[in-house]
Amino acid sequence: MMTIRSEKFYCFNENKSESVMQIDVDTRDELPEIDGISGRILHQGSTALIITEGKIAVLGGDGKWYINGEVIE
Repeated sequence: MMTIRSEKFYCFNENKSESVMQIDVDTRDELPEIDGISGRILHQGSTALIITEGKIAVLGGDGKWYINGEVIE
């Protein structure tokens, strides 16, 4: 399950709100794509708490999630 903890509007992009978000997910498999949340686009610097691992993932400018500088596959 994914929960949006906070959202800071950045701009509009293709009629969608582009935002920096803090989200919570149960597992890394639940990390969304940059356009994976309806009506929104995740912006670089968004973070996700992966609850089962106790780790924070950060969204890079390339649209990939990273933990400690390594891409999550």
